[in-house]
Amino acid sequence: MTPLRIVGLVLAACLTALLALFFVQNSGRTVDLSYDLYWAAWHMRAPQPVVLLLAGTFVGGMICGALLPWLWSLRSRGGRAVSGTGRGDDAWA
Repeated sequence: MTPLRIVGLVLAACLTALLALFFVQNSGRTVDLSYDLYWAAWHMRAPQPVVLLLAGTFVGGMICGALLPWLWSLRSRGGRAVSGTGRGDDAWA
């Protein structure tokens, strides 16, 4: 086993321990959730557990992170925009 692998395993164990501690400490805590904009507002009927909200945020971030390279590849496949009329008299070309 290489030293780099040992360090990685120790860091993974520490992260797992911290996440387990967070789960134990916040498993009973709930949050009254609302989202207020200037023209609209939403309010959840029942308080939501903190652990569930953070897990949903984590999963949503992982999905967005997985979709980002795909979206970037769609952007890079498109052709370049051509400015001006193509006649050579465009001051911005």
